[in-house]
Amino acid sequence: MSFSFYNSRFRSIQFHFILISVLKNILYKVSIGLSLALFLVAIGVGVSFGLEKAGPYLILFFLCLAIAFRGSAQLKGFAYTVMIFGSVTTALFYPGYF
Repeated sequence: MSFSFYNSRFRSIQFHFILISVLKNILYKVSIGLSLALFLVAIGVGVSFGLEKAGPYLILFFLCLAIAFRGSAQLKGFAYTVMIFGSVTTALFYPGYF
């Protein structure tokens, strides 16, 4: 095996790590906007149709917020707490499954 084979293989692995890093950053930024939109939809649905109809939007809000928190160094430790809030919200809206 020549050195150029290992060098090209190393570049390919580097490229994949960089690509994954960029995709993670995009995911974190999209989840921030999505969590804000879901929260506003949950408030709108809760006011318009009753709080019992807003459950799925609140659950998805907490899920997206936890993903967004994973992207921030300062808020990364709170991601688990937000997931607990999402789990509690799920249990309150759908108690039959728990």
